[in-house]
Amino acid sequence: MTKKVLFTDYLKSLSEVALRGDAREESFCPALSDMLQEVAKASA
Repeated sequence: MTKKVLFTDYLKSLSEVALRGDAREESFCPALSDMLQEVAKASA
């Protein structure tokens, strides 16, 4: 997966959370966690 795709997917996830109206800080943690895991996989 390219960096651009990873970042785009991350932004889509953030947008989905925001659109649900559940925009507390901890609501965004799963999206960040998923992105960081994918970055780690790509870097290994």
